[in-house]
Amino acid sequence: MGNTMPKRLDMKTLGHLKRSTHLNSHQVRRLHKRFRELSGGGWLITKEQFYKGLKDSGVYTNDTNDDGALHAADWRFVESFFDALDTDQQGTINFREFCTGIAVFASGNLHDSLKTVFEMYNLAGDDRITEDEIYEAIHSMSSVLNLDHFSPGNAEAEWLKGGDKLREWVHQVVTEADVSKTGSLTYQEFYSAVCKHPLLQQMAEEFVTEICKDFFHADK
Repeated sequence: MGNTMPKRLDMKTLGHLKRSTHLNSHQVRRLHKRFRELSGGGWLITKEQFYKGLKDSGVYTNDTNDDGALHAADWRFVESFFDALDTDQQGTINFREFCTGIAVFASGNLHDSLKTVFEMYNLAGDDRITEDEIYEAIHSMSSVLNLDHFSPGNAEAEWLKGGDKLREWVHQVVTEADVSKTGSLTYQEFYSAVCKHPLLQQMAEEFVTEICKDFFHADK
């Protein structure tokens, strides 16, 4: 195996990914193209390549310091999303992990994608999500998304623009779902919060869509 990933997927790999992800050939090939863009044509994506790929493709354009580095809060979110895709915890993402992780957002099934969404918000990488983590994640995502995608007149979507209202909304979301009274949410409590406030899920879905536009916006 060379250091460069082939521009075309072999039929064996294509067939395996179609079966394991329930995507069609066209979708897998589009994800393969996006993976090669992020990895620089290599077999693996590192965290640094992941960030650089997001920046170079215009996902993060206004949220950098003078030296071009991501703001600390945005870096924590990018790192959290990277870790959610890096299921074998090797510090890199291979194409199988990338394809599987993105595919769950194409399934249209809340249960399929919620585990990944939980991990995206879980910036500390433990088993609970705090108010600060939800605030940081939403603030990072809202800085790169077109908020007009969300339902017009949606009061919660207006709060995504930041400031005290966003803090108040996040506090309300956590307080309502925190049945264990710990000030943070378990996976099950987060699931309850998403059921009542689907915007939490929609934000993550829009962010993933922004990363792989060609995949999600293509004819299936």
